[in-house]
Amino acid sequence: MKEDEDNFAILFADNGPGIPEDDLPYIFDKFRRAETKLQVYGSGLGLFICKVVAKLHGGSISVSNSEVGGAVFKTVFPADNFGKKVINNFKIE
Repeated sequence: MKEDEDNFAILFADNGPGIPEDDLPYIFDKFRRAETKLQVYGSGLGLFICKVVAKLHGGSISVSNSEVGGAVFKTVFPADNFGKKVINNFKIE
């Protein structure tokens, strides 16, 4: 979706339990995992890698909890010539 004249955004949402408010500021840190009642395995590198990739492309990533449950991740990228081509040619069939 078009964020503004210079940027476009991609939103990802899930229907899980969301992320505890205390963990939100740190969720993109290396080896950081949110506290949860569920037994979830992982290294804590996935969201850190997402942050690095977004920054390498001149963008950013953020997260918030949805009002209806789950987390919403938002990536914002500059709409340079490549980005404008992506936006103008993107369609879901």
